[in-house]
Amino acid sequence: MAPDQWMFVGILFAAVIVFCIVVLTVAFTIRGKRAKEYASGPGTKNAPIQQDPWLRFSAALAAPYARMEMDRFPNRTGVSPDQAYFGFGSTVQHAMLRGLMRRDWGVRNSEQAHKTIQNTLKSLETLSPMNPQDEDFGLGFDVARFANLVRWAGNLGMIDKASAERYSAVLGTQAAANFDSWEQYGRSYVVGLENFSRRGNKPYRKAIDWLLQDSQSPWRTQAWAAGHRA
Repeated sequence: MAPDQWMFVGILFAAVIVFCIVVLTVAFTIRGKRAKEYASGPGTKNAPIQQDPWLRFSAALAAPYARMEMDRFPNRTGVSPDQAYFGFGSTVQHAMLRGLMRRDWGVRNSEQAHKTIQNTLKSLETLSPMNPQDEDFGLGFDVARFANLVRWAGNLGMIDKASAERYSAVLGTQAAANFDSWEQYGRSYVVGLENFSRRGNKPYRKAIDWLLQDSQSPWRTQAWAAGHRA
């Protein structure tokens, strides 16, 4: 091989090494940033158990999803059931949860999380409380999905504890204004679920059945909120 060819190979090899170093540096920086976000968020296994009855009620609106996760995914995050049902914990590993946030909500970072949550809450604010004679098109499904969006964003550290609790409380107000019990809320969730999709609903229906029937479920241990917090 001619000297100029050796020089070309050497330059190419050096360029590849530099490129690999840059890629690894960026990857470790992103991983470190995400780990810092999670550690500072309200969904870690070290997060205190929520004691405020209103915030426990508001967080439990997302219980259909928290229960489904516990049924389908081994708990490798170390969160307790109370942290998942009454807070922002999840048994889903963070890499998978980030993928779900991108797929289901198009959310990749803190800014997008806040914007998406705020837009979903605005969509509920335009609704008037349902009258008993009104047909239920599944409002409970939307409330539960939005409550779960808040739980996931809090778990991943995309929103801080104060923001997560504030968003959750807004959903609690909507739920308390439109439903009289966990049973009514659960039935509404199933109506909306079936309207949303006819496929893949079995895990969620199973979760609803457990939440309404099992004596240890958060819906049996946490009373439905009467009225709403001003």
